[in-house]
Amino acid sequence: MNYAVLYNVFLCWMVALVSLAATRALLQRPRATLGLQALALCWNFAALLWFMAGLRLLAYFAFLLTKEATFMALDRAMFYAGELFLGGQIVSIILFAVDSTWRNRYANVVFTLIGVVSAMAFLIMLFVGGLDDYLETSWGSEHVLPQNAFYAFLPAYLLSLFTVICVIIKGFWERWRRGAVPGDVALPAALGLLLYGVAGIFDVRGSWGGWQLLLIRVSYLIAALVTFWVARPEDGSIRVVRSLEEP
Repeated sequence: MNYAVLYNVFLCWMVALVSLAATRALLQRPRATLGLQALALCWNFAALLWFMAGLRLLAYFAFLLTKEATFMALDRAMFYAGELFLGGQIVSIILFAVDSTWRNRYANVVFTLIGVVSAMAFLIMLFVGGLDDYLETSWGSEHVLPQNAFYAFLPAYLLSLFTVICVIIKGFWERWRRGAVPGDVALPAALGLLLYGVAGIFDVRGSWGGWQLLLIRVSYLIAALVTFWVARPEDGSIRVVRSLEEP
């Protein structure tokens, strides 16, 4: 019996744990902007998504042990649940990136609405059309999305990628002009999301069914760690410094 799939489960749950920690750190920041609140929501959806992905892989592992068809039904149901969380995550990324770049209420509404429509079309086509294929390896399993659902997802994905790149360009431009801004979260968080998004397109497409899945999971973990690291509240370290300065 090959237990490599359990490494996949471990990585999924590590991503979920760090994503939850990043969410908590972002929500604890004082005077969080709408963009940072959307970023917290994004990583909250990520935590739900990867917790569910780990459960799905456990169902797959249980099927390998028992050959009980019930576990495969659970596998499919949890995959659908994970895609719901993915839709929420992609819309949250768009809102974070648009608000961080333009800080304009109308831009927030327009771009986020485009993301919502694309995500809803993706989910409707997925639930109505079902799944096209199923990849099984010793490292895990992956469902392949139907082509129409994949294409419906592309506008939201490309919009999120475009807006995240805008955050990165703006962040580097401002650093070049004015220097580093203490406590800046948007730029490193956007870099993490860019890594997350590039890895995610392979995952959503179901292109990899072997050990490459583990590399994709590690990429997600790095992105979540970057966000958690830069989002940690500064007041704890400030209290330490002040206590050292006090007589």
